[in-house]
Amino acid sequence: MNPIHLNAAEAIIEPFWDPELSEFDKWNIDLPGKGAVSYEQTWCMVGFKWMKADINEDVFVMSRKYDAMDVSKVDILSVSASMRKGNFLNVIVTGKGNKACGHFVCKEDKKQEFAIDISGLSVIDEITISVGSSLWKDGSCWFNWIGLVDSVLLEKYLGTKNDFSEATWEKHLRPMDFEPEFKPSYGILINEEELEGIRARTDESGNLLADEIKDFYNPESQINDYVNFLQDTRYNRERDEGNSIIGKGERAAIAGIVKKDKRLLRLAARYALSLASCGRWDDGFICDFSTSSFNHRCFVQSLCLYECALILDLAGEMFTETGRKYVLRKMAEEGIGTITYNTWSYEYIFHCNQMAWFSPGRMYGYAVLKENWPRVQKYMDIALSDVVENIENTVEDDGGYLEGPTYFSCVGRDALLALYIYSRSNAVDISSIIPKKLAQSVVFAEATESTDDFLDFIPICDAGYKIKPSFLDKYKIHLAFMATIYKDSVWPSIYQKHKSNHGLGEDPFAWILDEQIPADNGYIRSNFIQMDVTGHVSSLRRTAGGVSKIMIPGNRAGAGHTHCDKGSFIYEYNGETFLMDPGICSYDNPISLELKGPDRHNMLVPVADDEIPYPANPIMADIIPKAWGNEIEFHSTTNLAQGWEPWYEKWTREITSTSPERIVVEDDYILRKGSGVAMVLNTPLEVFEREGKVVITGETGELWISVPKDCTYSIEKMEHPVVTHNRIRIFKTGQKGKLVIELAMKDM
Repeated sequence: MNPIHLNAAEAIIEPFWDPELSEFDKWNIDLPGKGAVSYEQTWCMVGFKWMKADINEDVFVMSRKYDAMDVSKVDILSVSASMRKGNFLNVIVTGKGNKACGHFVCKEDKKQEFAIDISGLSVIDEITISVGSSLWKDGSCWFNWIGLVDSVLLEKYLGTKNDFSEATWEKHLRPMDFEPEFKPSYGILINEEELEGIRARTDESGNLLADEIKDFYNPESQINDYVNFLQDTRYNRERDEGNSIIGKGERAAIAGIVKKDKRLLRLAARYALSLASCGRWDDGFICDFSTSSFNHRCFVQSLCLYECALILDLAGEMFTETGRKYVLRKMAEEGIGTITYNTWSYEYIFHCNQMAWFSPGRMYGYAVLKENWPRVQKYMDIALSDVVENIENTVEDDGGYLEGPTYFSCVGRDALLALYIYSRSNAVDISSIIPKKLAQSVVFAEATESTDDFLDFIPICDAGYKIKPSFLDKYKIHLAFMATIYKDSVWPSIYQKHKSNHGLGEDPFAWILDEQIPADNGYIRSNFIQMDVTGHVSSLRRTAGGVSKIMIPGNRAGAGHTHCDKGSFIYEYNGETFLMDPGICSYDNPISLELKGPDRHNMLVPVADDEIPYPANPIMADIIPKAWGNEIEFHSTTNLAQGWEPWYEKWTREITSTSPERIVVEDDYILRKGSGVAMVLNTPLEVFEREGKVVITGETGELWISVPKDCTYSIEKMEHPVVTHNRIRIFKTGQKGKLVIELAMKDM
């Protein structure tokens, strides 16, 4: 394609992020090494994965010829790519017999813009890019775009971004000597009575909103063309990394009104004005690119709406009429306008987490706008209908949630918060607008609850071992809401465990709900749970020192945010995880592609030298184990060939556990291709070889794994950005057979 300019200094020649505009099909892909490589163009990138590649050798080479593309007015070719630590990237640019080269070695797992000096070229005839690794035989990376840069013009362009200061808001803010009453303007999120209660608890505990709010300096310096999506770097520029304006104004407003600190209230108002002055409430130029309809939905817009609404609610005293109208206009046009476009355009968001995700900002925005423009009420009612429909669509008939326990937090953190805001704004009882179907989800919480001392839930699907700091306080709202509404379920226990591990946090809303949640409701958990629609199975049994839990993820046909884990199982014993699901890390880390793979789960995986064995994802079939269990035994049988059709003609997995300490896994299989199979077991604990067996060692016990005589095995330390990850693989050759693995727990 011809270069498309972003500004006077930069242009894009390869929009890999947009499948409709990308010309990836014009690139030649060569695989010179021994490893198995797969690649595809997804909805927002061109991704590569490989296994068993040679260290320090090219894994793949991609090249494209051009018809003497004129680059006489630029001096930099920029390649935006996300690479794993240890990956190397070589770029060769040729034109009229001249050549420019760049060699880069990645020192951390992140997206970067790799700059190649092409000042010696007048045209580009060909670009060649090669990638390999100096550390890992298995790896991944992805490409976002290729662009051209005039570095002199870019420096001048970036120099125009410092036009704002606190003095800019002379007409928008009350004068410095103004004395506020420290009362909410609208009382939507917190009213005066609740505020006094929070102040009293703060005085007693001293741990809400600590005095050092360190990152609150100069919001005007963070005004930018776009707004970063929290800590996710997939969509913004490398030069914008760390420029996270969202969240600080919210904290300043809460701290200011609770502590009666007018300096912080004024700072919060400056953050709202600075947010309103950002060019677009979008992640980056890829969502605002000439000729492209690509967008990252309204994640950023909903966050900006929520923050501006909260600041106008809690720190509204600090604005003049000019300042208030300025923020309201941005909320209506940029925030509500974009969310409305999304709700009209994308039916799928009503059937996954996204409608819920967007709803707190949407609803809070409407609530504040309605206080100023009463005609907004009818649109607020539509938003209520949308979020109720979303809950009814996404909570399955068995109470399950297809996208896993972390994405289920969008129900409590987002959907219920939106319903709460609506109830407060319209003086209705929230219980009257919560869909009755949500009550069925308590069984899902119990099935996926973790017995690990440090986890809330077993991290199946796109769940994480650690909650992102940017979501931690909002996540508490989810737990607090569910524990408040469903007091006679497992939810209060999950909430209290999380609170014990992570504290109550700084969101005042969690403080309000906390007083309503029982410390111990005496809830007795089920020994066995079978979910008939989502397919999840759980066995919970008493041991001498605690409890043992086996959890098997199921599959509803077409479920999103799931991993290649059908047939996997998780084993927890006396407060520790012995056989893990690796969960997911931040999506902007390229290793997130690998964590979804079958070899990162406790699976039977085909072995092949020239291909990467992968099932379909999502699998368009229901996979429901046939299982039973009681306080002593557990048994399941699952047909798992579906989704693996190119690889398995047959695969049946039988798991038998005659006591909490013993598990036998029997796989019966026939391969269509591959030289054999590997039984893969993953653990966050240390692994040793002892007495001819493999032993996983924890604080409370040891899991002994018997390796059959006709098998070999390997023990590997795997890269994982969040948790220790050790992988055991037990190999058996042959395209047909049975592999029986016995696991026995011994208490320490």
